[in-house]
Amino acid sequence: MSVEWLVKPLHMTAAGYAEEARTLAQTTVLGLGGFGQNDLPSPAFLAWGKATAVGVCLQRVLAVLAALASQALHAGGRPAPPALAPFLAEVRSAFPPLDAPRPVGPDAERLAVALGRHVPA
Repeated sequence: MSVEWLVKPLHMTAAGYAEEARTLAQTTVLGLGGFGQNDLPSPAFLAWGKATAVGVCLQRVLAVLAALASQALHAGGRPAPPALAPFLAEVRSAFPPLDAPRPVGPDAERLAVALGRHVPA
């Protein structure tokens, strides 16, 4: 049974996260300040929040990429290169290969969280 169509929604999900990251990565402008104020608030606080949100988008797109690579290896009956075998095992523990239809959202979120553990705080 061909299950390539089961992972098609992951491509659209990745595109959505990429668009969200692109929107967030726009210039952070200086605040308007208040009446009679003679200084400007720092845009760093707004920029930091946007940068953190872009990081979440990147983390989720990388999870989708890892899931798709895992599925491609599974569908082709190919093992991972030896140096990547532990990583593939980690990916598949959160997002098992698809052999039949099932909701993939929970698996994708579990994989994104698992990959996020590798990011230093």
